[in-house]
Amino acid sequence: METKEIRENMELTVEEFIRKQISEYSAKLDERLSSCANDIDKKINIGREPKN
Repeated sequence: METKEIRENMELTVEEFIRKQISEYSAKLDERLSSCANDIDKKINIGREPKN
C-alpha cells in the first residue's frame, strides 16, 4: 500500500470512530433530556386536580 492510501484509510477510520462516538453521545443526551422532561412534567402535575 502506498502511504497516501494508508493515510486515507486511517482518516476514514478516525472519521467513522468519531461519528460513532457522536451518535452514542447524542443518544445518551436524548435519553437524559427525555428523563428530565418526564420529571418536570410529573412535578408540574403534582397538586393539579385531574380534569374530568
